[in-house]
Amino acid sequence: MVVLLALVASWALLIMGPACYVTSVACRYARSRHHRIRWHLGLLGCAAAGVLAGCLICVGFSLQPGTWGKIDLRPALFWYSLIGPAIALIPAEVVVWHLRRRPA
Repeated sequence: MVVLLALVASWALLIMGPACYVTSVACRYARSRHHRIRWHLGLLGCAAAGVLAGCLICVGFSLQPGTWGKIDLRPALFWYSLIGPAIALIPAEVVVWHLRRRPA
């Protein structure tokens, strides 16, 4: 149970949080420019979250002393940079849906 809670917390902090934040910033920017909020801004937020997660994983593994720096990064990068944003697409699109419904 504790492992499952830790996994959910890591998704929320590392992937879903930045995806929702970048999406909300892009939507607010589009609204301030008097443009219509489009659904592709959720994809932009997910892509930015994937890039951010990949960078954080590389930095985190490279700063570890000892044998941690010699671990193959491909599985972790694949999981967090490709699968993570695919899962974070739902919360990011919920942010777009909420900001589209809100009056200007």
